[in-house]
Amino acid sequence: MVFVGVSNPPSGTWPGSKYTVITNTPVIAEKPYLCLDTNGGYNVMVPSLTSSPSRGISWAAGPTPAVSVPISQFYLAQPGIDNAGTINAALAAGKNLILTPGVYNLTNTLLVTQPNTVVMGLGYPTLVPTKGIPSMDGVGA
Repeated sequence: MVFVGVSNPPSGTWPGSKYTVITNTPVIAEKPYLCLDTNGGYNVMVPSLTSSPSRGISWAAGPTPAVSVPISQFYLAQPGIDNAGTINAALAAGKNLILTPGVYNLTNTLLVTQPNTVVMGLGYPTLVPTKGIPSMDGVGA
């Protein structure tokens, strides 16, 4: 098990122990998350990249530095309705992507072609490539 930038990790180090402990995280970007704005509208908070060594939670001294992206800039994919074609069309049009919970059987690879595209899953979205292809590729991103 590897613990990076964790406060109070277990004791012991590899190879004498099953733990590898790295005291500080050198570079990190927290996962995006949903939030409500003051008008009750949904936004996705995209935490900023932190390149200074850190340890522990990013919000201990206040809110994590982040960019708020309106939900209108996202395509909300739904299993059983969306497929690689509909999702790729939204991505090609410059939309960010939220995959809602469920199984997505993909006959083609999802192509993330725009830099800084946010792709996030809610719950447990499962991408199943049906032809032995990659489920997602960051072509040009």
